[in-house]
Amino acid sequence: MAQGMEVMEHKDALALLPLSEWMPTSSLRSCIDNSFLCFKYRTDEGYVPLQENHEASKPNTLHIKAAGALVMIFPIALFTDDMSGNRSKKWNCHESWLWSPACIPIHEAQRPYNIHFVCTSNRSSSLEIAPALMKELQKSGKEGIQCIHGITNEEILALPRALNVIADNPMHSALCSHIGLTGLLNCRRCTSSRKWATSEDMINSFNPRQFKDRLWHETKDVVCTQLTGMANGDLKKKALLEHQRSTGVKCQLTSILAQMIQDNLINVKDEDFDLEDWINALYSIREFNGHKDTPVEILHAFLLGFVKYAAQLSAAALASSKSKHLAINRIKAFDFTGFVSKLSGNQAINYVGSLVGKDFRNIVQLAV
Repeated sequence: MAQGMEVMEHKDALALLPLSEWMPTSSLRSCIDNSFLCFKYRTDEGYVPLQENHEASKPNTLHIKAAGALVMIFPIALFTDDMSGNRSKKWNCHESWLWSPACIPIHEAQRPYNIHFVCTSNRSSSLEIAPALMKELQKSGKEGIQCIHGITNEEILALPRALNVIADNPMHSALCSHIGLTGLLNCRRCTSSRKWATSEDMINSFNPRQFKDRLWHETKDVVCTQLTGMANGDLKKKALLEHQRSTGVKCQLTSILAQMIQDNLINVKDEDFDLEDWINALYSIREFNGHKDTPVEILHAFLLGFVKYAAQLSAAALASSKSKHLAINRIKAFDFTGFVSKLSGNQAINYVGSLVGKDFRNIVQLAV
């Protein structure tokens, strides 16, 4: 089944019926051979052009470039994260961008040859790297990429589209211009708040229906307001922080610009200064919505989230050496048949702070 607007022929043009309907794909035409199409809407007053002064004989540029080849949308899943959280003198944090096809099964998308490295930097954040990446993605999505179809072995014109961005929760908050999980408005998808006057307010905060969804264009408007206020001198750094707390909108680039203005490292009155350079580049991707296209990352939300904190609190509660020794022996006596890996009792109790995701997965299975 497919959903779309029914098209019917009307004199020298094609008319779009205003109501969207569900219909079987078998009833749809595979292609339209005519290169010159003029679309019109049907209204109570008759058929009107889709756009005013529309040129009836304007060819589709992609149709010309494809030269008869099939034009296909190629959805991709972007990935960004810091590749090393260790900030010692030997290792530095490298923030990287990668992408993989989003139109194939997950087990195929996770194969090494389907994961494509884009760039990395130990000096620039993911948001600072994003403008060059988004510019290239826009160009490829507009002009298309000529390639060979892997199954039919025919030449096609692929149009890449960003389906979503995969990252952990802190990185998602940064990409969405969100204040993060430590703020009062700690949800990047809606306007839920951690400011509770009573216990009933806390219970009601888990009901998502009472909160308004965040809108991508509204978030962009708030970021632009903050940038304009700093450029005009209306928003100082303290006032900016208060505005970010009250709205839950905090762009890393805006904070960097505020610090540079305070330290007199940049003059907003210079001719070379452009506020557009300090706006989140993800806003330029038409098909992307940061509040909806940033799926929850299970590893940090579950295993490295409350499971990790529960394990650390449980280990800390074993104050006496006798209790610790008993817990270690019980873990050693457990039958780990069927587990992906074996959990060390000594490591789980005495070194719980150094456990990784697979260890917390074993702890959950042990608890069950």
